[in-house]
Amino acid sequence: MRNALLFHTSILSVLLVACQCQGKNDVEPETEPVQDEVALPKVISHKKYNVDVEELSGICLTADGESLWAVGDQGQLAKVTIKNGQVSVENIKHFDDDLEGVTLDPASGDLHVCVEGSQKVARISAPDFTERTDLFNVRDAVVGKYGNSGLEGITWYRDSTVYVGSQEEANLWRYNLKGEVLDCFSLETVVSGIREIGGLCYDSVNDWLWVTDSEVHALFVFSGDARTYLGKYKVSYIGNNESICVDHAHNCVWVGDDDDDQPHIYRLEMDGLTIN
Repeated sequence: MRNALLFHTSILSVLLVACQCQGKNDVEPETEPVQDEVALPKVISHKKYNVDVEELSGICLTADGESLWAVGDQGQLAKVTIKNGQVSVENIKHFDDDLEGVTLDPASGDLHVCVEGSQKVARISAPDFTERTDLFNVRDAVVGKYGNSGLEGITWYRDSTVYVGSQEEANLWRYNLKGEVLDCFSLETVVSGIREIGGLCYDSVNDWLWVTDSEVHALFVFSGDARTYLGKYKVSYIGNNESICVDHAHNCVWVGDDDDDQPHIYRLEMDGLTIN
């Protein structure tokens, strides 16, 4: 009986330690196998905002950096402004597509979106953002019949190229705007534990690629070329983290939550976001 009691006490101690570690990792990056020479910023706090964007799936900063462009599964394009704790949503247009990701061309101000189902990338032209032009299909996702596990994230990269990512196999493509694929590989080959690409954001200040994975409720950080894993943040407090946007001007990372009942945008206040 005594041995059994000691056994159960030991198990309870392990569980208590595990629970304590889980709570800590909600707001701190994992330490293995983070690169020793890179110090990732820490999450100081997070705050949740309700947003009226149906099935919110993609976010990125506006050209002035004061608002967020947001897209949803039902084709909604909206401008979301969060200031002094108040949220305003300006609906721009509904497109007849499943919009899963959005990114800004810093030179032209145009938006580029990825569309699930048809597995394509399209441009929404500035300044009115009401005209859409289809640019190219991601052939691998079409031929592979990814369907509803297809394109989920897009982000502007260097030299007028974009990264596009899929839920299926956490595949990452780099395309130029002519529709020529320049690179393709699965992030599963870079780090174990990632299960999908739910959203993408290239951080040009630090030359990092941020990836959100709603399957494991985490934010992964890679080098800009996505070949080196730098670390991750557990965000178990976010139900369906499908989009991400790094905002150096406001020292935060925005994360979109595609909650069926009430979509949210989380603001993760960071310490040490800008390291260069």
